[in-house]
Order: sequence, then structure tokens, then C-alpha cells
Amino acid sequence: MSQDRNRWRVRWALFILSSFLGGFVMTHLLAGDAAIFPASNGQRPQATVEKAGPVRMTEGTEVEYRVTYGKCGHLETDVAPVPTRVMVGLTLEDFTRLFPDWQVESFTAQRVVLKRRVESLCPNDGANRLITIRNGRVVVFYGTGKKPDSPLMLETAVDARKLSPQDRERLEAGVVVSSDQEVLDWLEGIAE
Repeated sequence: MSQDRNRWRVRWALFILSSFLGGFVMTHLLAGDAAIFPASNGQRPQATVEKAGPVRMTEGTEVEYRVTYGKCGHLETDVAPVPTRVMVGLTLEDFTRLFPDWQVESFTAQRVVLKRRVESLCPNDGANRLITIRNGRVVVFYGTGKKPDSPLMLETAVDARKLSPQDRERLEAGVVVSSDQEVLDWLEGIAE
């Protein structure tokens, strides 16, 4: 019994030691924080620490995301004060390899600016529709009308002069709906 217990202790100690050494290699050697050079004269190897290594993201790095939406042309910007845990420690090279969909505009330890183009509507334009009057006709735009350059979805043949005063007043102010079905319901309602 005691031999089995001793074998278990030896195996456990070897496991702990190999885990520590493996962790050291992963955090220091592969991360570029230290380089170990074997001595050619039979002496103990010396460890040297790189003073000027590659720039790395830290827990304090701000990450700015810039997304351009191709179908409406809008630019959405978001700043995250703390990168995700997977980003901490990444270099520019690591980042471009792991996140190929993003272009890196700038990369410092204080701030990383990322950009990408998405061929869709921005969240505002994709989720909402604005029904209004333009040039005497009822028109529908993607979005809520908060952005003056939202793309036109539909220009109807409905003449604004033929609308009831209440409908005309509401449409001149702009009616925001959240689906294409609501657009159709509105258009049917004012056409009657």
C-alpha cells in the first residue's frame, strides 16, 4: 500500500513541476518576455529580458470599433474601455491573425482603433422605417429619419394633396414603424 501511495506522490509532484514549467514557457518564452540562450561553454544558461518588445494590449487598453455599413453608408463607432479577456496580451501580429475581419487603423498599448465594412444596413436603418412626404409624394426611408442620408426604400404614387388632413399632418412630421408589414398597413390605410 505504501509503495502505491509513494508512486502517486511522485507522479503528482512531477505533474505539478511540469505544469509550472509549462506555464513558465507559455507566459515567458512564447510571450516574448524573456529569451533563454543555451551557453556554449557548458555553464548554466543565462536569462535576458527584452526591454523593447512588441506592443501588447493590456487590461487598460481602450478599443475603438468603427463599422461602416455598405447598404446605407453610415459609420457606427463604439469605444470599449476594456478589451475582452482574449485580447489582453495580443500583439498587432497576433490580433490580425486571430481577427482577420477587422482592419487595424492604429495599435498602441493605450488605444487600438479597428475598422471594418459590413454589407448590410446599420442597426437603426435595418430595424426601422420612416414614412413621410417628400416632393408631394408619400415615401418610405430606411431608419428613423435621424440621419439625413438614410436610403430611400420606396417612393409611392400616393399624392400628399389627396390625403386626409390628419394623415397628411402625421406624415409631414414623419411616422416611424418597425417592420415592412407596418409600412404596408400604413400605406393601405392612407390609400383608402
